[in-house]
Amino acid sequence: MEWPWLAILGVVVGIITIRVSVTPIINRLLDMRNEKRIVELQSICPHIEIVYDDRGLEVVSTIEGVHRSMSAMCRMCTAVVPKGGESTERMFKRDAEYFVGHPKEYRKAMDNVRKLRKKIQWSKHTATLM
Repeated sequence: MEWPWLAILGVVVGIITIRVSVTPIINRLLDMRNEKRIVELQSICPHIEIVYDDRGLEVVSTIEGVHRSMSAMCRMCTAVVPKGGESTERMFKRDAEYFVGHPKEYRKAMDNVRKLRKKIQWSKHTATLM
Protein backbone atom coordinates (compact mmCIF):
# COMPACT_ATOMS: atom_id res chain seq x y z
CA MET A 1 0.00 0.00 0.00
CA GLU A 2 2.85 2.43 0.68
CA TRP A 3 4.70 2.05 -2.64
CA PRO A 4 2.04 3.65 -4.88
CA TRP A 5 1.86 6.71 -2.61
CA LEU A 6 5.64 7.07 -2.61
CA ALA A 7 5.70 6.76 -6.41
CA ILE A 8 3.01 9.44 -6.78
CA LEU A 9 4.83 11.71 -4.32
CA GLY A 10 8.09 11.21 -6.25
CA VAL A 11 6.42 12.09 -9.55
CA VAL A 12 4.80 15.23 -8.07
CA VAL A 13 8.09 16.41 -6.54
CA GLY A 14 9.86 15.72 -9.86
CA ILE A 15 7.30 17.73 -11.83
CA ILE A 16 7.53 20.66 -9.42
CA THR A 17 11.33 20.60 -9.56
CA ILE A 18 11.37 20.58 -13.37
CA ARG A 19 8.80 23.37 -13.55
CA VAL A 20 10.73 25.57 -11.10
CA SER A 21 14.01 25.07 -12.96
CA VAL A 22 12.66 25.46 -16.52
CA THR A 23 10.29 28.44 -16.06
CA PRO A 24 13.03 31.13 -15.69
CA ILE A 25 14.77 29.83 -18.82
CA ILE A 26 11.56 30.03 -20.85
CA ASN A 27 10.82 33.53 -19.52
CA ARG A 28 14.32 34.67 -20.51
CA LEU A 29 13.86 33.30 -24.02
CA LEU A 30 10.49 35.06 -24.39
CA ASP A 31 12.02 38.35 -23.18
CA MET A 32 14.85 38.05 -25.71
CA ARG A 33 12.34 37.41 -28.49
CA ASN A 34 10.34 40.50 -27.46
CA GLU A 35 13.51 42.63 -27.36
CA LYS A 36 14.31 41.60 -30.94
CA ARG A 37 10.77 42.48 -32.00
CA ILE A 38 11.01 45.89 -30.31
CA VAL A 39 14.23 46.65 -32.22
CA GLU A 40 12.49 45.57 -35.44
CA LEU A 41 9.48 47.75 -34.58
CA GLN A 42 11.71 50.76 -34.00
CA SER A 43 13.40 50.23 -37.35
CA ILE A 44 10.16 49.99 -39.40
CA CYS A 45 8.22 52.71 -37.55
CA PRO A 46 7.75 55.80 -39.76
CA HIS A 47 7.65 58.09 -36.66
CA ILE A 48 4.89 60.12 -38.33
CA GLU A 49 1.12 60.03 -38.50
CA ILE A 50 -0.84 61.13 -41.53
CA VAL A 51 -4.24 62.41 -40.50
CA TYR A 52 -7.03 62.85 -43.05
CA ASP A 53 -9.82 65.18 -41.94
CA ASP A 54 -12.25 67.69 -43.41
CA ARG A 55 -9.45 70.26 -43.77
CA GLY A 56 -7.34 67.88 -45.83
CA LEU A 57 -4.10 66.11 -45.13
CA GLU A 58 -1.99 66.75 -42.02
CA VAL A 59 1.36 65.16 -41.19
CA VAL A 60 2.16 64.93 -37.47
CA SER A 61 5.38 63.72 -35.89
CA THR A 62 4.98 61.00 -33.26
CA ILE A 63 8.29 61.98 -31.66
CA GLU A 64 7.71 63.85 -28.42
CA GLY A 65 10.28 65.50 -26.20
CA VAL A 66 11.07 63.87 -22.90
CA HIS A 67 10.89 66.37 -20.05
CA ARG A 68 14.30 67.61 -18.82
CA SER A 69 16.21 65.58 -21.38
CA MET A 70 18.26 66.07 -24.52
CA SER A 71 16.39 63.30 -26.31
CA ALA A 72 12.90 62.63 -27.61
CA MET A 73 10.89 59.43 -27.87
CA CYS A 74 8.46 58.13 -30.47
CA ARG A 75 5.10 57.41 -28.88
CA MET A 76 4.41 54.49 -31.27
CA CYS A 77 7.64 52.52 -30.87
CA THR A 78 9.57 54.13 -27.96
CA ALA A 79 12.61 54.80 -30.18
CA VAL A 80 14.83 57.47 -28.62
CA VAL A 81 16.22 60.16 -30.92
CA PRO A 82 18.12 63.39 -30.24
CA LYS A 83 15.74 66.25 -29.42
CA GLY A 84 15.31 68.89 -32.10
CA GLY A 85 18.30 69.55 -34.27
CA GLU A 86 18.57 70.14 -37.96
CA SER A 87 19.11 66.47 -38.89
CA THR A 88 15.96 65.38 -37.04
CA GLU A 89 13.91 68.05 -38.81
CA ARG A 90 15.34 67.06 -42.19
CA MET A 91 14.58 63.40 -41.50
CA PHE A 92 10.98 64.24 -40.52
CA LYS A 93 10.48 66.39 -43.62
CA ARG A 94 12.01 63.75 -45.92
CA ASP A 95 9.87 60.95 -44.47
CA ALA A 96 6.72 63.08 -44.52
CA GLU A 97 7.19 64.00 -48.18
CA TYR A 98 7.86 60.37 -49.11
CA PHE A 99 4.82 58.95 -47.31
CA VAL A 100 2.49 61.69 -48.57
CA GLY A 101 3.60 60.83 -52.10
CA HIS A 102 3.30 57.08 -51.46
CA PRO A 103 0.19 56.47 -49.33
CA LYS A 104 0.22 52.70 -49.99
CA GLU A 105 3.73 52.48 -48.52
CA TYR A 106 2.53 54.42 -45.45
CA ARG A 107 -0.42 52.06 -44.97
CA LYS A 108 1.85 49.05 -45.37
CA ALA A 109 4.34 50.45 -42.81
CA MET A 110 1.54 51.20 -40.33
CA ASP A 111 0.06 47.72 -40.80
CA ASN A 112 3.48 46.23 -40.06
CA VAL A 113 3.80 48.44 -36.96
CA ARG A 114 0.34 47.34 -35.78
CA LYS A 115 1.14 43.65 -36.31
CA LEU A 116 4.42 43.87 -34.41
CA ARG A 117 2.84 45.82 -31.56
CA LYS A 118 0.21 43.08 -31.30
CA LYS A 119 2.88 40.35 -31.26
CA ILE A 120 4.76 42.18 -28.51
CA GLN A 121 1.54 42.70 -26.56
CA TRP A 122 2.36 46.39 -26.57
CA SER A 123 0.04 47.49 -23.75
CA LYS A 124 1.92 45.24 -21.32
CA HIS A 125 5.28 46.49 -22.64
CA THR A 126 4.45 50.17 -22.41
CA ALA A 127 3.15 49.75 -18.88
CA THR A 128 6.64 48.67 -17.80
CA LEU A 129 8.27 51.62 -19.60
CA MET A 130 6.24 54.33 -17.96
